[in-house]
Amino acid sequence: MDNPFEIILSKLESIEKQLEELKKIKSKKLNDELMTIEEIADYINYQKSSIYGLVKKRKIPFIKASGKLHFRKSEIDNWLNRGKIKSRAEIKKMADMYILKNPLP
Repeated sequence: MDNPFEIILSKLESIEKQLEELKKIKSKKLNDELMTIEEIADYINYQKSSIYGLVKKRKIPFIKASGKLHFRKSEIDNWLNRGKIKSRAEIKKMADMYILKNPLP
């Protein structure tokens, strides 16, 4: 007969794997959720009027459905990250990596 503790341990490991998969699915859904203009304004700390201006200039990713504006959280996160200014440490690291990959002749 199998060791009951091994059976329990095996089942617990299986449950842990399933929970990790559910967490990944939930995280992906949260990143892809649609948000209203009010939610986006709160999320990125902008005034609604500023967001309307960005939409009008098509500088922010948005979806317009049934006359209402919606924003996909993952797209807004990407949009914000595109405007990220690198720190001096990040620039130095990039320069060091470039020098290592491209030595002087």
